[in-house]
Amino acid sequence: MRSIFDLRAFSAPVVLIFGFIGVLYFTSSSSNILQPSNSGVEGRLGEDGVVRDCRTWEPRDYTPATDNPNIKKAELTDAEKHENRLKSWENDWKNQIPESPKSGFGSTIEVTKNMRKSLETITNQLKKDLGKETIRFLDCPSGDMTWMPLFLRSRTDVIYSGYDLIPANIDMSKANFSKEPWVFKQFDMMKDRIEDSFDLVLNRHVSIHLGLLDSIQMFYNMMQSGSKYLITTTFPDVTVNDPLKYSNQEVSGRSFHQVNLHLYPFHFPTPICINEDAPAENQHLALWRISDLKVFFEENKDKFRPFQN
Repeated sequence: MRSIFDLRAFSAPVVLIFGFIGVLYFTSSSSNILQPSNSGVEGRLGEDGVVRDCRTWEPRDYTPATDNPNIKKAELTDAEKHENRLKSWENDWKNQIPESPKSGFGSTIEVTKNMRKSLETITNQLKKDLGKETIRFLDCPSGDMTWMPLFLRSRTDVIYSGYDLIPANIDMSKANFSKEPWVFKQFDMMKDRIEDSFDLVLNRHVSIHLGLLDSIQMFYNMMQSGSKYLITTTFPDVTVNDPLKYSNQEVSGRSFHQVNLHLYPFHFPTPICINEDAPAENQHLALWRISDLKVFFEENKDKFRPFQN
């Protein structure tokens, strides 16, 4: 007769039980980045599978691009040192032509009509979705604040924070808007961790000036913050994302490439809404729920870098 202390009698069930517990533990202890918030009534936006125009919220036809299997995936080595990035954008700020805002023609009042209208509509929809009276809004980068005050001063339901790489932009904003309840902070999205969670993050005209590897780090930063929704720039007609070729390998300046966030290495899902942004060729703004970026997270988690703060 077996003793009750004879472990051989229990080896199979013990293995099964502990294996099951291990699976449960791994699932529950994996990053909260991929877990949607349970606050309010979040979850309605986009669940009907209808892609909408961000300005009107009317349904529109939209089919995301897919990778061409015949094109070899690019090697991702186009990350830039923080000090080089800061130096290049400070030089750009100082040398901007007088007729243009410090952040360029893409920040003029005329060019930002679609963005401002989209922000109005999206904010209204998010309030319903989240069951909130006010929206915590991160504008990163906030730039020279040429057009954003038109949006903010039309609302009393937006709690605004503006982060920007260029110290002069932050100093100017703090001085110009000292009587406003807006918060400004000098910040490098690839180096500094976003420590607060926001209902909405606006990330306009950024990945076009970053290497693919730096863009991956930037979007990861937003995910790890626990923020809920993201508006960012994408070029849906682009068929392949090429790494950024800096005009100078040490100092990027205003280097530029079009980026389609549906393609490698991002693989963002179908957006909740999308429409033209600035009147540049194919340039669009789109809205995503950040917790829906599961494929992006899984495919790029080996590329995420530690933050320096």
